[in-house]
Amino acid sequence: MIRVVSLVPSLTETVAMTSPGALVGATAWCTHPVGLEVARVGGPKDPDLAVVRGLAPDLVLMSVEKNRNEAPRRRVPGTRRG
Repeated sequence: MIRVVSLVPSLTETVAMTSPGALVGATAWCTHPVGLEVARVGGPKDPDLAVVRGLAPDLVLMSVEKNRNEAPRRRVPGTRRG
């Protein structure tokens, strides 16, 4: 199964509801669905990249539009931008 880390609260909920088990990490701001038990990676704009890497995600979801200035710096080495 694919492993997903979400840095976008609205997408966190979508992934959790549509692909149970795929979500392995989310931000501290991701509060839905209620009771979500995944690793927390910090905030949407300041994720702990070591924690993200440690979760070995296949996909990291982030908002390039919302975080336009941060997005290029948030690329995790060894990953590709889609």
